[in-house]
Amino acid sequence: MNKKKWTKDRILESIRWWQDKVGRTPKVTDVPQYLRRIAEKEFESWDKAVMAATGKPSNHHAWTGGELLETLRSLYARLGRYPTRKEIEGERRGLFTKICKEYLSLNEALECAIGKSPRLEVLRALSELTPPGCDKATTSDVRAQLEMKGVILSNQMVAQHLAESRIHRDLVTSGKCDRTTWWKLTPKGKQWLQEKIP
Repeated sequence: MNKKKWTKDRILESIRWWQDKVGRTPKVTDVPQYLRRIAEKEFESWDKAVMAATGKPSNHHAWTGGELLETLRSLYARLGRYPTRKEIEGERRGLFTKICKEYLSLNEALECAIGKSPRLEVLRALSELTPPGCDKATTSDVRAQLEMKGVILSNQMVAQHLAESRIHRDLVTSGKCDRTTWWKLTPKGKQWLQEKIP
């Protein structure tokens, strides 16, 4: 075929056709070599051509921290709530793992991207429930406090975020009384929360 007839629009259209054919974002090995070469010449790289055609990076894309955060921001805006692992993976296979590798946890990434996370909401609710005179709150108390603010998490999810905060950051302490787990912010947790919430 005559290469002069390959406009940018035609290249993008061809990449979209290949995407429909293979059922995913096409790799360089999925398309004819001439298409890859023309796309790389017009768009500087195969990845840039695929991004322009599909709005998604190719499978060989090396995500930058900014792109990961922007993906989380747009997912949060679209859903109107915190995205789940499954929803993040639905955007791009392996994306959740890349986020956790780059930011250590989804909570850390969400805090960088949108300034809040389920963990932060849970710790804020615990802080509100445990003023200086009352030093402990149960998982159910924290969940009820969150519900009053419109944040819906199960007792299990609340307990999971509190346990992660205890194990990985030493932000809370816990104990049991009559088979009920109670939680309390540590001094380190109070300081961390003041830094996160001005």
